[in-house]
Amino acid sequence: MFCFWSLIGFFFFYAGATSKASIKNFCNQFLKTAQWLVLKI
Repeated sequence: MFCFWSLIGFFFFYAGATSKASIKNFCNQFLKTAQWLVLKI
């Protein structure tokens, strides 16, 4: 479970680091990651 939150934290940090990048792009990436995590669990 800790890994799950670490990944979420990483993506939020990544989004912050590239704040001028589109929010939509971040959301797409986040959804892809969420789907991948669900498949892994």
